Amino acid sequence: MRCILLALSISLLLLFPIVGAMGVGAAFPGDELTFHVYRANQYDIYTLDVRSGIQRKLFPHLVSSAYPLWSPDGERVAFSARQPGLYLADAAGSQMQLLSEMVTSPTWSPDGTRIAYVRGRAIYMRDIHAPDREPDMLRPAGLQNYYAVDWSPDGRRMAYVTMPQSVGVPNIHILDLDTGDSTWLVAGESPEWSPDGTRIAYLISQHRIMVIPSQGGAPTYIADGFDQAWSPDGQWLAFSRQRSFTIELILRHVASGKEITLVGNGQAIFGANWRPR
Repeated sequence: MRCILLALSISLLLLFPIVGAMGVGAAFPGDELTFHVYRANQYDIYTLDVRSGIQRKLFPHLVSSAYPLWSPDGERVAFSARQPGLYLADAAGSQMQLLSEMVTSPTWSPDGTRIAYVRGRAIYMRDIHAPDREPDMLRPAGLQNYYAVDWSPDGRRMAYVTMPQSVGVPNIHILDLDTGDSTWLVAGESPEWSPDGTRIAYLISQHRIMVIPSQGGAPTYIADGFDQAWSPDGQWLAFSRQRSFTIELILRHVASGKEITLVGNGQAIFGANWRPR
């Protein structure tokens, strides 16, 4: 039986401020938010029903699981597990399969048929319907190390991060998947495309979240935090923020700057990811 935990027991969900932050009758930014919790030397994935405040452990049968990433149709989730590798399962936590070992920063194609990721010092793309087939290499290993990758909503571009093997700073680039051309965007890391593809949220030093137009331009400071994720409506960012000896899950309206603490239970919350509607 799935473990159902009431918000009162392990979290603080301020339901009325979510609605009131944008005025009476404001729409919810999304229905279900997924994240992982670190405690007792173990990672566990939970989903949070934003309306009811109920949390549910997604894979109670696993010893450790982290960094959930929902497929575009919201029916499957890719995640990392203690057995090093990238796994894929359905929403019920069954039909689990290993896609690849020792990978980081997975990202779904918008059509849900492929997953790109970093493995070693190269970027690969795998067809999830052919897990036994060797993945395609998008960016070969060279003088740069790759640390993150994120697919654009239109499926034609990919943001990725490079870091020189020698001392240097991380830089975000945009790869045109049709031509193979790559252009520099901004110094930073952890790029996240907005749902409409017009903006990219990213991090700079000291866990500062910035937003920049995806075509380039002047960046805007949003908040202190990390592990940021756009809401399905593109108006909010969910992210983690360290406060004293805990890491809370924060929801911030990008335009107004208003914030709500979604989960602040004295533990460490990472890897926010919205389940598509």
